[in-house]
Amino acid sequence: MKSKSPEPVSAAYGPGAKSWVISRASNAAVAGFLVLCGTVPYVNTLFNGFVYDDNTQVMNNPYIQSFRYLREIFSTTVWSYVGVLRGTNYYRPMMTFGYLLAYQFFGPLAYGFHLTNILLHTAVVCVLFLVADHIFQDRFVAVVAAILFALHPIHTESVAWIAAVTDLELTLFSLLTFWFFLRVARRGGGRSDGAQIGLVVSFVLALLSKEQALTIPLLATAYEHICRDDRTETTLGQKFLRYHLLWLLSIAYIAVRVRFFGAFAPILQRPDLTWYQTFLTAVELSGQYVRKLLWLVQLCAFYVFHKRSSLLDPHVVGGMATLLLYLAALLVLWRRSRLAFRSIVGARGVARDRLAQGDGHRAGESRRPLLFADRRAKPRLAR
Repeated sequence: MKSKSPEPVSAAYGPGAKSWVISRASNAAVAGFLVLCGTVPYVNTLFNGFVYDDNTQVMNNPYIQSFRYLREIFSTTVWSYVGVLRGTNYYRPMMTFGYLLAYQFFGPLAYGFHLTNILLHTAVVCVLFLVADHIFQDRFVAVVAAILFALHPIHTESVAWIAAVTDLELTLFSLLTFWFFLRVARRGGGRSDGAQIGLVVSFVLALLSKEQALTIPLLATAYEHICRDDRTETTLGQKFLRYHLLWLLSIAYIAVRVRFFGAFAPILQRPDLTWYQTFLTAVELSGQYVRKLLWLVQLCAFYVFHKRSSLLDPHVVGGMATLLLYLAALLVLWRRSRLAFRSIVGARGVARDRLAQGDGHRAGESRRPLLFADRRAKPRLAR
């Protein structure tokens, strides 16, 4: 499972504390162990049924029953099959296409869709191992990161709820995109054509899974200019050519949404929220997500939040304090250990995702409460 080439520019060479067993283990043994970590904790979900949106999106969705609906799947919103009365900003073609494939294999049996989620989660764990192994050049660190990700309770909703497959798909294809991005670099500022093809394919799939994939170009740009080992040896032009395709694909994705739906997010479902209130609520949510990642108590599917209107609101202050502590940790690690800094630079997407979801809250129904969901805390790039 571990694949390295002497040509790509590695992200780091840190000593690390190696485990003798893990360092001597074969690639197959490591892969098998990670597969067990990704699957065993969720085997019990195979006996679950359909809940919430599953009943409509699977049981009553004609698009997943025949391949003749491929055009509708990729050119309409996720709820288009119920008619124009259900307006939404959600464009999730990979979710519906995945349902289509699962339905062809398993029919309307819930266990098949739950099995699909488990397999996707396991794939995420394995790709995360590849990313961490490439960055740290330390198998022990990579295995620990993958195990922590596989067993973290915050992922329960994403795996156990069929409709949360969008988060699994987003995470898988985003990690693949970043892995190919890491392998694009060649000595002397060159690029790998094969890695660029993989980057393009995986990023397109990530965009078709969920719009939060638009944060990947930001992460790649930051990594190229701040973290890449040869950043002092390459010109701005050489750096740009390593990630420019991500920006071009992002522009194309936005253009497609505008073409199909008239705007990137045509439905303004929370007109009662100002942009300032949206920002404050997003700041609060950032703190809430980080606390849930660290303090694993009372996890549930939905938490209702009220809109925030004051910068001095205790909840907003708490979220702001969390973000400041995170930025302070980045600064300290940057000064003391570039390797440790790389380990959390992927988490730069946390605040951006929360801001994006804050904008999404503006797009909630006119009287719909603000909702926090455990699945949305799912790390995307080894966060």
